[in-house]
Amino acid sequence: MDDPNKDLAKYIAIVVRNAMEDFHAEHLSDEQMKELNPIIRNGIYTALHAMLKEDRTEQDNQFMEFNNRLIPDYWEEPVLIEEYTDLFGKKAL
Repeated sequence: MDDPNKDLAKYIAIVVRNAMEDFHAEHLSDEQMKELNPIIRNGIYTALHAMLKEDRTEQDNQFMEFNNRLIPDYWEEPVLIEEYTDLFGKKAL
């Protein structure tokens, strides 16, 4: 059975990867990026799998709660990336 979350994970991962392009160009070799890409994809897929399963188990909930507790207090709130917001010009999002 195909898992639609795999396609969703790939979509999210390519948005993350594209948002990292300047960082990649300045700080990471293509080999490092090649190693990092599947780590990002697999992490996103795992998070989606735990969150979106129809038959979510207590173990899924524990995994999510554990990872939520690991989010540092100092992390800034997420914002929409410029490549996306630029598409809308002055229109409200």
